[in-house]
Amino acid sequence: MPAVLLILVVYAFGIVLLNRIRPLITLDRSSGFGKITTNINVSDSRFKKYFACRDEVYNEYNATKHLMQEMNCNTIGLELGHDDWEYPLFLECYHADICPININVDNVSKSIPSGTHKIDCIVSTTTNKHFIEYKGRKFYNLLPAHTQVWIYK
Repeated sequence: MPAVLLILVVYAFGIVLLNRIRPLITLDRSSGFGKITTNINVSDSRFKKYFACRDEVYNEYNATKHLMQEMNCNTIGLELGHDDWEYPLFLECYHADICPININVDNVSKSIPSGTHKIDCIVSTTTNKHFIEYKGRKFYNLLPAHTQVWIYK
């Protein structure tokens, strides 16, 4: 019984100290613990910690979010894939009048009337083209070098 308890305590310390999402100790990726380590530290911003499991998209989401804020976009068209994140883009939506609207959907909700909202910009995780045409208006890609998230104005 004491041996099992000791094993459980050592295992628990490993999870707390070296967990991939919120580590207390960050190891160098070249140390052979590639699956355990992350680029997230305890002192990182809350926004960056959302990307602990997908740190490869952090820079693009961060740039897109800041560009949306700089342009003062209020009504934002969303063209997202099946498992793409919308939440990190709208963290401050409680402090501002932001209205995200899903556009060009390919599921049962496409039969719902889209309304008369005038969209300020489009955020897409599925389309990387020079422009997107929506309701007779062309929105041009402002971040064509991105590989995951694009914003059109």
